[in-house]
Amino acid sequence: MAGKRSVSNTLFEHQTESLPAIDVTGRVEGETIAALAPQNTVRNSNQCQILRRSAAVTGTQAAMDRAGVNDALSHQLSVMSRALKRDVEKLMLGNSIVNTGSSASAGTARTTAGILAKLSTNIDKHSGGTNPTAAQAAIGSTARTDSSTARAFTEVLLKAVLKLCYDNSGDSPTQILMSSKNKQLASAFSGRASATQVVALPSKAEEVNANVSIYIGDFGSYAIQADRFIRGDKDVLVLNPEYVKIAQLRAFETQSIGVTGDSLGKYIVWEGGLQVDNELAHGLVADCS
Repeated sequence: MAGKRSVSNTLFEHQTESLPAIDVTGRVEGETIAALAPQNTVRNSNQCQILRRSAAVTGTQAAMDRAGVNDALSHQLSVMSRALKRDVEKLMLGNSIVNTGSSASAGTARTTAGILAKLSTNIDKHSGGTNPTAAQAAIGSTARTDSSTARAFTEVLLKAVLKLCYDNSGDSPTQILMSSKNKQLASAFSGRASATQVVALPSKAEEVNANVSIYIGDFGSYAIQADRFIRGDKDVLVLNPEYVKIAQLRAFETQSIGVTGDSLGKYIVWEGGLQVDNELAHGLVADCS
């Protein structure tokens, strides 16, 4: 759902700003107008992180004629490519923080901040949980801390976060991501006539519809989606895809490892990070069980 942008450095930055406060003051005819100082923008940043998958085949495997596989190495790279895309999604939805001290000689890898370290405002959390401050979220320097106790995901919690997003943002989120368990809880929200409804569809046999895929709330409609790579049952993310991007320094490049003995290897590398254009556009129901 997120857009993409190309970046030219391992540290990438962007600015966010807010509209000035509402002003309905009446003005005098012919008054002298003084220019007001512009509002300062807020500087945001994140780091690129390297992810990699590799594959190798022996000379024997390359020479064999296997059913359904014309090229053993190409087949392995295809599998690794799909695995790497899942790795990227898992990274973006995580609670990792920025680590800028990387070099090959130091042996320390750069890390990018996941979305949980980039949100600070529209969050409903349980007692004991802590969120990054706005300044920390701007640079992804601090992970959120989960509460030592958790609570079940409910519609009341979701509505609280949707209200925060509406009150604090000039736009409305459109997507709600959650685990498979929480998705089943969402499908049992009280807004339905019953837990399972029989829906008669034209030219089709009757179907039992036990799924809620669209949630129509007080402030808009939201697509509810289960995500395998969200952080367990802890988090329910409320997202506006217009205000989040995948920043890429290197977008899925294939390189050769070369021949080692009687085997040939290649690897696929990706380097990038998460850009949250405005954290006020998103929300989080945290500390779910």
